[in-house]
Amino acid sequence: MTAANPAEVKLEFDASETIDHFTTTFWQEFHDAADNNNDEARIKVGGKEAIVIGVFGLDRAHGSRSEIHPVFALAIHVKSAPLDDTWAIFVRNYGNEGFCGDDMHYIDFGTVTLRLPRLSGVPATAQAMLGADTDFRVNDDRVVWQDFSSPPNQDTLITFRLPPPPGNGDDGARVHGDLHLQWIDVGGAASSLVAANAAPPINAAPPINAAPPIVQTAEEDVGEPEAQLAALFAQLTPQQQADFLAIRPPLAAASPDTFKLVLNGVGNPPAPASVPPLATAVVDPRLRQRRENITMGFCGALHGTLPSGFGSCVQGDLSGDRKVDCSDLAIIKAAFGKKRGQAGFDLRADTNGDGVVDVRDLAFVAQKLPAGTQCP
Repeated sequence: MTAANPAEVKLEFDASETIDHFTTTFWQEFHDAADNNNDEARIKVGGKEAIVIGVFGLDRAHGSRSEIHPVFALAIHVKSAPLDDTWAIFVRNYGNEGFCGDDMHYIDFGTVTLRLPRLSGVPATAQAMLGADTDFRVNDDRVVWQDFSSPPNQDTLITFRLPPPPGNGDDGARVHGDLHLQWIDVGGAASSLVAANAAPPINAAPPINAAPPIVQTAEEDVGEPEAQLAALFAQLTPQQQADFLAIRPPLAAASPDTFKLVLNGVGNPPAPASVPPLATAVVDPRLRQRRENITMGFCGALHGTLPSGFGSCVQGDLSGDRKVDCSDLAIIKAAFGKKRGQAGFDLRADTNGDGVVDVRDLAFVAQKLPAGTQCP
């Protein structure tokens, strides 16, 4: 905790690396809520207990707040009911820092075990059994659901084994799913569990006198880069928004994680590792390219001038590679003489936004070429 966030630790993970691929019930609902607006997403997780593994640090760009970014493993206690005690879980061995850094971080877990706190109020003799709706999916068939353990009067342990991360800037292995537990009293007090099952539904607000939640809700941070970019996009005219979307290369479609994971063992959780898992980081080229594409979209839509605080466009750079060379001149030549709405018109080539690619656009880019540049 810091003075900037004294009551909570912020969690961040990139949707394009995680929930865009997730297909189980809770995670699909959370993805749809997040796509709609932040408030709906917070309703799904606000006030919920959570177990988190990730890179802990200070976000120096935003008031030195403490944060876990990226999140490698997350288990959210989304429903507390003895006959349907539900945890939403994902585990992975990779993750970038979004707009807060350039690197892809890797963690070579080997095996990772999550300790899920025992459901409050169930008898000491009760054990958790896997519910029929439990569903885990992976992107890599080398991922193994190694063990599940829930002895009487102890926490529940769930263990996954992941292959080594690639270490080359690409995504590694991930598993996600909905864990449904049914608490069965082996001491015979089943009636108490049935009565206790009248617990708050999945999205109910916590009781007024409840203990402080581990996952907190918070006001949207307008200082976040993603929020700033969303606000800038909202300020564009409809035509400028259309231009931005036309200029920025489309995002690659996310491949769904559909390979179903089956439990491999019961009651034999691995012993804790004697040494921590190896953590490494390399430059994430896809993240850099995504930033360049966004900048290129705004620079094109606003004809080379960004608002204060958003950096600057490279005047004459039409290809988005942050330099001016013959490839930019080629974009002008390919669209020369074309007007908006005609086949072959390229928004990037219309440098002054007058709706036609002509000699003024050609001259503008030619003047920005480094001295001595000869283009065919």
